[in-house]
Amino acid sequence: MNIKDITNYQKNIEVIFIVIKELGCGKTKEENPIYTYLVADETGSIEFGIWGTYLKVGDIINITMAYTTPYKGRVRLFSSYSSEVKRIGFFTKSFKPEPNMSDILK
Repeated sequence: MNIKDITNYQKNIEVIFIVIKELGCGKTKEENPIYTYLVADETGSIEFGIWGTYLKVGDIINITMAYTTPYKGRVRLFSSYSSEVKRIGFFTKSFKPEPNMSDILK
């Protein structure tokens, strides 16, 4: 799937993206870290949240079984407990930061 095709409330998303920016780190009630990134592919970008796994800017990631949900008025892609997250490269993927699909709440 391409990032430009991602909409709100989707499940079972498989996408390959590059991490282009760290947006922050929060914690769950259990004090586990939730990392947030801006990620992109050739078609656009989206915010991405992942529990307990730190990614580096430039990592190229293939994720399966991801889902989207609104977070603070924006569409956000999340990893799920069933997700498989694989680093498949580093800084070799072209990407397009616009349109940012997190800005498009459907």
